[in-house]
Parts: sequence; structure tokens; C-alpha cells
Amino acid sequence: MKRSIFILTTLLCVSMTGLYSQDKLFSLYTDSASLVRDAKPMVADFNKRVNAIRPQLDFKVGFVVYTTPAMVYYAPKSKNIVTSLYHELPTEHKTFFATYSDNEAEAKKFFAGFFNGFYIAHELGHGLVAAYGLHDPKAMYQEELEVNILAMNYWHSVGKSAELEQCYRFAKAFLQKVPDPVPKAEENRITWFNTNYWELGPQPEKYGYFQFSQFVDIYENYKRVPIDEFLELYIKQLEERKK
Repeated sequence: MKRSIFILTTLLCVSMTGLYSQDKLFSLYTDSASLVRDAKPMVADFNKRVNAIRPQLDFKVGFVVYTTPAMVYYAPKSKNIVTSLYHELPTEHKTFFATYSDNEAEAKKFFAGFFNGFYIAHELGHGLVAAYGLHDPKAMYQEELEVNILAMNYWHSVGKSAELEQCYRFAKAFLQKVPDPVPKAEENRITWFNTNYWELGPQPEKYGYFQFSQFVDIYENYKRVPIDEFLELYIKQLEERKK
């Protein structure tokens, strides 16, 4: 009996530790080891959910911290999500967050909420698209929209509604200060975005306008779907496109 109690207690401690570490995501990190420690259980959870739906896909995405000007991305060759630490960013990147925040503390929260939180699930979505060989560099608007929807549903499903609300606040404030980069004479916004996607990337205000516009639109207008239900539907859609 004592052995059973010990085993049960150990399992509960391990479980609570995993949940506790994930609770720290969306906050500022000062070292890569802590961020990796806290993100890996979340990444493993996403992998597990995908593989429960399609075991044959053998979906295995990893997570590393390596600060770059891109700040966060999915690396298809290594199959890793790569994200950054705020204090290691170039000065111009820190200035960007400071410009669209009320103070330095808020600037750090702005970065952390998206790049040490929301966009981890977003990039896992890119990994899922890549697993089906459907990444199309000439049609990025739709893919970005889909993986933003995926990320919103994932984080909502695992209890991160408060963190999503904070991200929404930052995104909304950003959009109030930044002009729409699409020329007024342009008739099709999606076509313009797809045509200019790779030029927009190095321009944080212009690229950010699209990303945060999508985030706000999804937050305000899309129904939340339990992540397992969403993944099952989305995987079926990807498989149909693959045919």
C-alpha cells in the first residue's frame, strides 16, 4: 500500500510539474534552458495529439532557442520550432516592440506573449502543413490564416484564454498605430500579400500588420473549436489537398 501511495504521489508530482512549466509560457525568459524546458512539454503534447489522429504521419517536431532577426520560425530541415530571447534581439527589434507599447515592461510582455507563447503553436501548424508537403511560398496568406486559427484553438483548449486576451490587447493597440500597407488602389488584398510576402518579412510594421490583423479577426469573429476536433478536421482538409 505504501508503495502504491508513493508511486501515485510521484506521478502526480510529475504531472503537476509538466503543467506548471507550461504555465510559464507567454512570459519573458532570460535563458534558453528555461524556455526549452517549459516549451518541450507543450510541443510534445501537440505531437501526441496529431499522432493520435494520424499515427502513420509520425509527426515529430522539436523545439530550440536560437535568437535571430526572424524571431520565430519552423525549420523544415531539422523539423524544429526556433524561437528567440528578448534580451538577445538586435536593438532595432527591441525598438519595434517599445514603439508600440506604453513602456519597456509592456514591450517585453508584447514580445513574450507572441514569440514565447502564441507563435509556438502557430509554427507547429506550419510544421503540420510541411509534413503533408503542402507549403506553398506563393500562397502564404491562407497558410498563415490557417495556422493562426490552429494556434488560437490550441491555446484556448489548454486554458490560455487570459494570455490570448493579453495578446489581443497588444495586437489591437498595434493596429491602431500602424497604417494598412496595402495600396488603396489594390483590389485584392490576399493577392497583394502573396505577391509581396517575402519582401514584407524584413519590414516588421508591414508584416506585423497582416499577422496581427489575422489574430484580431480570429479572436473577434471565429468560434473556438476544441483542438482535437479542429486537428481532425484540418488534417482531413490537408489530406484532401494532397490528393
